Amino acid sequence: MYDATRRRLLRGREDMLGLVAAQLKYESNCGIYVQRKPIWVDIGGGTGYNIEAMQAYVDVPTFFEKIFLVDLSPSILHVARRRFCRLGWDVEIVCQDARTFRLEGYMRRFYKDETMSKLHYSFTRTGADLVTMSYSLSMIPDYYCVLDSLPSLLATDGTNGVVDFYVQSIVELSGRTYTGGSFNRHVTWIGRVFWRAWFDVDRVGLEGARRDYLEYKFGTLKSVDERNYLLGGIPCYSGSDELKDTDRKTLTLPQSFSALSAAWLVQMQRSQTMHRNSSKALMRRAPNRPTYLRKSIDLTGIKRSSIPSQSSFVQKRTSAPLLI
Repeated sequence: MYDATRRRLLRGREDMLGLVAAQLKYESNCGIYVQRKPIWVDIGGGTGYNIEAMQAYVDVPTFFEKIFLVDLSPSILHVARRRFCRLGWDVEIVCQDARTFRLEGYMRRFYKDETMSKLHYSFTRTGADLVTMSYSLSMIPDYYCVLDSLPSLLATDGTNGVVDFYVQSIVELSGRTYTGGSFNRHVTWIGRVFWRAWFDVDRVGLEGARRDYLEYKFGTLKSVDERNYLLGGIPCYSGSDELKDTDRKTLTLPQSFSALSAAWLVQMQRSQTMHRNSSKALMRRAPNRPTYLRKSIDLTGIKRSSIPSQSSFVQKRTSAPLLI
C-alpha cells in the first residue's frame, strides 16, 4: 500500500534510475569495472522500491558487487527486508543517520574473507560507484552535512542520482554558471507559496537552497524539470551528477596525513618566530621593567591579522598574557 500510493505522487524515480543505469553501463563497457563490480548506496531508500525498480534497466543481483540501503526508519526498513527476502537479493540494510554513514567499515566486513589485493583495490577506488537520493533530500533537516559527506562516499568517477520536489523562480538562477537545466524550471509565485506551505505540514522542505547546494557541490551531467499534473502540477526534478575536479580524491590516506602534518609544522614555526620577535621588541621598549614583566607579552598590542588562526593562540588573547 505504501509503494502503491507513492507511485503516482513520487514521479520521476524511473527517469533518474534510467539515467544512472545508462551511465553505469557505459562505464562498464569502457572497462572501468574489471576487478570488481559497481557498489550502490541508496540514501533514504525506504522500502527498497528503487532497488527493485532498477531491475528494469540492469540485472541487479549480477550487475552490482554490493548494495547498501540507508534509512532512519526501522518500520520502513522492516518492509525492505521482507521485500529482498522475497526477491532473494543480497542487500545490506543500514538503519543509520545519513550524516554519519561511512562505507569503509562495511566494506572491510564484506571483504574479510577475500584477498587483500581485492580489498586494497576497493579502497583505492575510494567509495561507491553510485549514490542515489530519491525524494529524501527534501526530508533531511540538516541537508548540508549530508551533501558535504557525499564526496567522501563517492568514488572518484562515481555518479550521484537525485530526484525530488522543488520550488524556484527564474530570478534565483540569474548569473549562475553551476546550475543544471533551466528549461521549465521557473515556478510561479503562487505555486511557490502554495507548495511550500502544503509540504511543510509533513515536514518536507522545498526551499531552493537544497537544490542550489546540490548543484553547487557537484557537476551536473543531466537534469530534467517536470510537473506532476496528476496531483495538481507538483514541481519535481531528476538528474545525475558527478564530482567536480576540486573534490576528486587525488591523495591517499598516508599522503593526506603527511600534508596535514607538514602544514601544521610550518604554521607552528611561523608562530614561534613571530612571538620571539614580539618579545624582543617589547623588551627594547621597556628595558627598566622587572624581569617577570619583561618575560610577559600582552597580546592586546598585536594586530589580529598578524596572529595565526589557531585556537591555542587566539583564545583569550585579550584577557591574559602569554608567558614566554
